[in-house]
Amino acid sequence: MIILVFALYLSFIIYITIGLLRLPKEKTLACCNEKVTVVMAVKNESKSIKNCLNDFLNQTYKNVEFIIVDDNSTDETASFVLSSDLFRAGRLRLLHAESNGKKLAIKQAISEANTEIILTADADVSYSRTWVEAMVSSYLQSGANLVIGPVKMSREYPLQCMEYLSIMGITAGSAGNKNPLMCNACSMAFSKEWYNKCDVQLSVPSGDDMFLLESTKKLDGTVHFCNSGEAEVTIKGSDSIKEFFCQRARWTSKAPHYTDLSIIASGVLVFAMQCLMIGIYIMSFWSPILLVWVAAKYIIDMLILLPTAIRFKKTSVLVYSPLVALYYPIYVALTAILSLLPVKWKN
Repeated sequence: MIILVFALYLSFIIYITIGLLRLPKEKTLACCNEKVTVVMAVKNESKSIKNCLNDFLNQTYKNVEFIIVDDNSTDETASFVLSSDLFRAGRLRLLHAESNGKKLAIKQAISEANTEIILTADADVSYSRTWVEAMVSSYLQSGANLVIGPVKMSREYPLQCMEYLSIMGITAGSAGNKNPLMCNACSMAFSKEWYNKCDVQLSVPSGDDMFLLESTKKLDGTVHFCNSGEAEVTIKGSDSIKEFFCQRARWTSKAPHYTDLSIIASGVLVFAMQCLMIGIYIMSFWSPILLVWVAAKYIIDMLILLPTAIRFKKTSVLVYSPLVALYYPIYVALTAILSLLPVKWKN
């Protein structure tokens, strides 16, 4: 059983690594000037919304409108939006959510957009000045129905940054193989028409990104990974263990609703490997030689972590990889258990 799981896992990692290495570097076309809309749903984001709005204001791409839907915030989020330079310049519209939940807020924002090209964003993310320009260029050049943007995590939480490298590696590598398995709602591009064709499963609290991806594949649409440093955005790590596990449990909670076989199979394989590692931890108390398999898994994981770290200039965090490799199986198992509890987008 151990050999079978390891063989399947190794094959999966090699498959992802090949996809990652075959991704071509992209150049941003400076000539495109198609008008686009950036949509964002917010809820109690008063701590981060100012920085996000400043990032939007400083975008090199100017032919863009911004629509923010406030999903019943109880803090000063709306006040900060209304007092921003972007709002005073007439480039930002603030809407109040007609319902509850991020997905419905995003759907409302898209329905109000006056453009065909849509970009999605999150308030707690840092956006480079060239983000819109690079994503629009990638969308127009690729002709894809859905463009996935590159996302990296800030270095202030190195263990979380190390863990997120694996997520980004799978995201980019699977897209490079024309069979995307993951994406992030903080940086995506698609057309309004295509979104309206897709089923994002509005009844499920989380997954506005993954269900759009899954529906795109189901409709035989094309998905493209924007492999441009100018499109990179930076997410911040969780400030507490509770926040970290709540976020990961929210991500995992949508898994039972997946229907795409490749997404399901990859998730089951990764989960099986982590469960196997926990079993090896336990059995190694009686048979220490089994720890050889722990070292083997670490070497296998480095096949994808190393090229991903080089791609996103995060090689400095690889020093934490042995520690992450040890606690990762336990973290996955705990997250799976927590995901069985009711989850909400915020609060």
